[in-house]
Amino acid sequence: MKINKYVNTVNKGKYLREIMEARFKVFLMIVFLVMLIIITRLLILTTYNQSYYERYIENATLKKVSPTNAPRGRIYDRNGKLLVDNVMVKTIYYLKPSGVTINDELKVAAELNRLIKVNYEPLTMEEQIKYWQKLHPNLSRRLLTKKEERLYQERNLTKDEINSIIQKRILEKELVKFTKEELANLSLYKKMNIGYSYAEKTIKNSGVSDAEYLKILEYQSLIPGVHAKLEPVRKYLYGDTFRAMIGKVSNSKVGLPIELKDYYLANGYQLNDQVGISNLELQYENILRGIKPTYTITREGYQEIKAGRRGQDLQLTIDIDLQQYVEQVLTKEIIAAKKEPNTKYYNRSFVIITEPKTGDILAMAGKQITESGKIVDFTPGIITQPVTAGSIVKGASHIVGYNTGAIKVGAKVLDECIKLKATPQKCSWKNLGLVDDIGALAYSSNSFQFKTAMKVAGANYHRDSPLIFKNNPFNIYRQVYAEFGLGVKTNIKFANESLGNRGTDTINGQILDFAIGQYDTYTPLQISSYINTLANKGRRMELNLLKAVYEPGISNDLTNMIYQKEPTLLNKVHTKSEYLERVITGFRGVMVYGTGVGYMGNAPEPAGKTGTSQSFIDTNNDGLVDQATLSNTFGGFAPYNNPKMSITVVSPDVKSNTAINFKTGVNKRITSQISTYFFTNH
Repeated sequence: MKINKYVNTVNKGKYLREIMEARFKVFLMIVFLVMLIIITRLLILTTYNQSYYERYIENATLKKVSPTNAPRGRIYDRNGKLLVDNVMVKTIYYLKPSGVTINDELKVAAELNRLIKVNYEPLTMEEQIKYWQKLHPNLSRRLLTKKEERLYQERNLTKDEINSIIQKRILEKELVKFTKEELANLSLYKKMNIGYSYAEKTIKNSGVSDAEYLKILEYQSLIPGVHAKLEPVRKYLYGDTFRAMIGKVSNSKVGLPIELKDYYLANGYQLNDQVGISNLELQYENILRGIKPTYTITREGYQEIKAGRRGQDLQLTIDIDLQQYVEQVLTKEIIAAKKEPNTKYYNRSFVIITEPKTGDILAMAGKQITESGKIVDFTPGIITQPVTAGSIVKGASHIVGYNTGAIKVGAKVLDECIKLKATPQKCSWKNLGLVDDIGALAYSSNSFQFKTAMKVAGANYHRDSPLIFKNNPFNIYRQVYAEFGLGVKTNIKFANESLGNRGTDTINGQILDFAIGQYDTYTPLQISSYINTLANKGRRMELNLLKAVYEPGISNDLTNMIYQKEPTLLNKVHTKSEYLERVITGFRGVMVYGTGVGYMGNAPEPAGKTGTSQSFIDTNNDGLVDQATLSNTFGGFAPYNNPKMSITVVSPDVKSNTAINFKTGVNKRITSQISTYFFTNH
């Protein structure tokens, strides 16, 4: 028994040792596997994923920052005179930190009001009530009855309805009793919360004193969200001259325009970036936009990782001295014309001066007089306001006649009134007798054009009978007009450029009106394109305002050109050079012995064409035209055989009562002064 007991004890001990050894081996295996996993992981971290974790650490410890805006490119005139520059303006702004409450922001507003003087609009009583409700949510809620609370919980009353009830009772109980200081803080709080919550809010960027600026820099760590910076702002060295066409730029207060926000954000802009929002500033945004420098900030300091620069500089085709003179003449003559009789509805004139061979616009201006007598800029109307052109288009009508064989070079036509069935007779401004193709232009014969148009249409004219067409003359005329630039876009690339209005009446007699410029309407810029094309002997050049682009330099001078706008030929008029020469000769006759004598002052050997058209306006803004007026146009160029300039002047509604003979000479005064000035100074 003792032996058996001993044997059992020995066997039991051996069994336990075997178990311990097995467990120890398992433990060693686990330790080995864990160490293998750790070693493998370390190998992966230090070898295969090294670059990933280096970038991770860099992103965790470095902060990339950029200033709000970089200065935009400068804008110069064709002679290198600086028109638009940048000035750095001290700006104090607020950028909402995350997690702040209204009470937090009111403390910031109180501190700001202590440090600087801020202009803001006083709060309305409605605004004061809403702020009182925000500041006293529990007290406001107690103003509701149990029934109203229940209806709200049951969703039978909306949140807006509940707020309306609360605000009405706050007013009834006269609970709003803010001190003057509290109202000032609330007004500033309102300014701090206008617009996007995550965008910068400009607190003050006008009249910021050095002392105020330094105070904000000193205390900004104690005023959460408040910062000071120098922000570039556009400076216009020639005041309002050509300002409307240069366009506008947004600022950090306005930020990106809503209609273009998605486009700009997709192209790397930030919400508070300065961008062009109209005309040239918008059209050439990609050139004028500055590049912000980018810095990395660490505990050791900051380092520039991407250099910034001012935007590229634009050189325009505009001659700013000529532009100033044109605007001065327009202002003076519009005021003078309004003092003359029969100008009740006249209120604006437009001028475009170009270089025919290149299409460069040397000056363009529109001025309008308000009912109070104030002159305002209306230059954009040159591309947006169609007018009835009148007889100025007869040069293009002549080309239609020549091309179709309706006009023979040198052939004479009897100028007489035309009478179609059931319509008033149509006449020239006086009985001109027999006129040839040159005289018809020089003396502006309507009858010549009427007879030409009827031949183009294949119609046989019999007095007091209807016109029967054999083809569609409107298409024939419009095709040639378009080659001259009438009724088509000029390619100046402004998004709001108008095509003019195309008549849709199919009455056959309307072709007679079309031929003398009394049917379709055209913008002043289209009329200028037409005059240029004729001056250029049938070559239609693209009208443009851009001359060149330069890299930004240190000085104010243009030095490193990177792009020069070359003249662009859009098309050629399909006709014989002989026909174009005949029209130019007719336009020369206009200026020497015809209806345009004296219109171009001292210009050497001018050629041109006057135009008078019947227009209709809506005098009571009811959407219906109710008043007939006369409008004047003029287009000319000089010298006629090698033009240095062309001038187009449009003055709508110069004559209010067509039954009275007096008509202001505002168009002639404008054109003669500007033409004389141009050739005196060029």
